[in-house]
Amino acid sequence: MTIYTVAAVKLDSLYRPPDAAQPWHEGPKWPEWVDPTDHKVNYFVPNFGVDRDIGSSLKHTEDAEKALGHVMEASFDPPKEPKRDYFVPHFGEDAEITSTKKNIAAAEKALGHVYDTSGPADPPPRNYFVPHFGEDHEISTTKKIIA
Repeated sequence: MTIYTVAAVKLDSLYRPPDAAQPWHEGPKWPEWVDPTDHKVNYFVPNFGVDRDIGSSLKHTEDAEKALGHVMEASFDPPKEPKRDYFVPHFGEDAEITSTKKNIAAAEKALGHVYDTSGPADPPPRNYFVPHFGEDHEISTTKKIIA
């Protein structure tokens, strides 16, 4: 019979081995931006022009705008409020609804039962008696095999 054990160890730092556990182990290092006085600022950054992918995307957008005769506009302003309280015409009951009501009426007549849609159904019964017939045979057999 084999018995397995499992143990958990809480480490001081997440996802790092404990100190000196591995020869290459070093403690976590803080990024240089934590203290901005430790590194140079306002240094020269060369400008190599527009990236090839960006230039390609801009060209494709321009071509699409010409083909469709519409200039795409983008804004970070919040959108305008939608119109409210507008007139919605009522053309009567939909044909599918009428057909469904007719089919329900035919089914109620054929079955002699009225489909009640007045409210939610009664909840299922709870706290009812459940007989106990003793321990299951498979459980007893398994306990004997393990012991």
